Amino acid sequence: MEKITWTAGGRSITVSLPAMDAEWAVEGVRGLWAVRATHEGRGPEPRPLPEAPETNPAVIGGMSGSW
Repeated sequence: MEKITWTAGGRSITVSLPAMDAEWAVEGVRGLWAVRATHEGRGPEPRPLPEAPETNPAVIGGMSGSW
């Protein structure tokens, strides 16, 4: 396998590719190039899930129909 490593923004990225006969892979990892990140961070947090009412486990078992 051929490997290529590059550093971007203080992070090291390593990619390895198996040998293959695909035309797009003729150059191996030399055909790859670094692309700048378009986003950083996680973004906004999702809304929390609504609180579920407490339910008796026996009721849940009865709803499943496995008697």
